[in-house]
Amino acid sequence: MESISRKYISGITWAGAIQEHKNLAILPLLSNQAPKAHYIGLNEAIEKNQIKITEVDEGGSVPTLIAINQGSIPILLLQGEEVEGARQNRVFNTTILLKEHSKTMIPVSCTEEGRWSYMTSRNNINVRDWFSDPVTEDLESEGSNMPSTDESTTMAYAIKASSYIMPPYMRSTIVNSVSSNLDSRNSYESDQSEVWNRADWFSRKADVQSSTSAINDVFTEKNETLSEYADAFHCLPGQQGALVFLNGKVQSLDIFSNESAYEGYQEKLIKSYAMEAMVAEESTNQKPSYELGKSFIQKAACSDESRHSSVGIGHDYRLQGSDLIGSALVHDKEVLQITLLSLSS
Repeated sequence: MESISRKYISGITWAGAIQEHKNLAILPLLSNQAPKAHYIGLNEAIEKNQIKITEVDEGGSVPTLIAINQGSIPILLLQGEEVEGARQNRVFNTTILLKEHSKTMIPVSCTEEGRWSYMTSRNNINVRDWFSDPVTEDLESEGSNMPSTDESTTMAYAIKASSYIMPPYMRSTIVNSVSSNLDSRNSYESDQSEVWNRADWFSRKADVQSSTSAINDVFTEKNETLSEYADAFHCLPGQQGALVFLNGKVQSLDIFSNESAYEGYQEKLIKSYAMEAMVAEESTNQKPSYELGKSFIQKAACSDESRHSSVGIGHDYRLQGSDLIGSALVHDKEVLQITLLSLSS
């Protein structure tokens, strides 16, 4: 029987011309899957004051944060998406759908090796009043245990959304190590030292010094250049994702179940692709093409696959091919999001 994620990948198509800027090119993607699930992304959830993300307690834990969905709409957290503040900046290790009215322990990786101290303003949340065990919990019947804003409560420090998603080179090491740990010990933990190594690599390639070794500082200092890339690409009506070429070779693919989700992430995603393009040596040996894109999608549809219980709701699928790796989030037989990353140079 054909798996849900493989069937979905086989149905990925494209619309319009390949868009190019310098050594980066994007092929706009569509899917033949009719969208059903309604959810919002992190930025929209924050704008609506629907989500709070905090340390697990005042002492904190490097590989774990807590996310509280205070609203009635599920929230999508994207693998590689950064949040900043609290004791240090982190990125989500996998794509997660937070159930409405729930709190969830979120597996993360640190992207700021040189800091373990609070720097953000205090948010009045009594962590001890609502934190219990490391699983997704339904809060609909826990009204009194929701985070409080009473001035007398114990102080914890909340995290805010960053403007950035990690470049594919960093995302691939997280996907790879998480996939390995899921197979061996059912853990969404990443290889933290390798994440730091790759963050340091980008800092050196971009010639940016950070007092806390934060890759966020690299993005911030290079934001003008990254914005030039972002402005060069436009979102087509109905577009649900992007297949990305770097120096003519397929670099990555990100696609969502609905166009509004992709549109909300497009600028952050393009800046993540652009970060890698910016530090790569430009080459004209190969040109992006529909044929290369089709070949990549076909190989992904034939890749090995495993299924795991998601951190949030739904199932986390892991994809592995000879020269690609990826993950997919599936809920109620609907593919909500897929990331595919090329492992070839």
